[in-house]
Amino acid sequence: MSGPKSLRTGAESQRKHRRAQVSASADNLAVPEFPPVDDEIWRDAILAWEHRLAEARAADDREEQRRTLDDLGLAYAQLRRWDDAESCFRQSLIMTRAVGNRHLEAHTLGRLGTVYTCQERVGDAVECFEQSVHILHALGDRAAEALMVSALRLSQAHEPRRPGTDGSSA
Repeated sequence: MSGPKSLRTGAESQRKHRRAQVSASADNLAVPEFPPVDDEIWRDAILAWEHRLAEARAADDREEQRRTLDDLGLAYAQLRRWDDAESCFRQSLIMTRAVGNRHLEAHTLGRLGTVYTCQERVGDAVECFEQSVHILHALGDRAAEALMVSALRLSQAHEPRRPGTDGSSA
């Protein structure tokens, strides 16, 4: 039955999806924290993006696949589904490198570094952030570079100290 109630429910679902999509825009930079959000919104968005990804794969639309993988990665990160987020960002990174878009590569490395930081994989996070900083510096994007340097420093602050490296004796 498709009466006013089902139309309201459908419209409400679309509004939630749009809010989630705007929040998770692939153009946003990741920094080492994903604030808590309404899980239902992200679950709805994930379903929509999974459908969009399947369509993009069927059409062999690589750019839409990359963009959707970024969106999915951000949504999974919001739900603290780190392994899924990592998988999406790694796939997106491969596609981004294949087309040679260095700016997107740097941003995707930043997102991946953020996921690694949240997983307490500090060494992997530092490696991603350092690569991102190097690329952004070479591109002359000082604002994005500064954000990645901050993310790098936050990530390094989580790194355990080795005996003898902090000035004390072991």
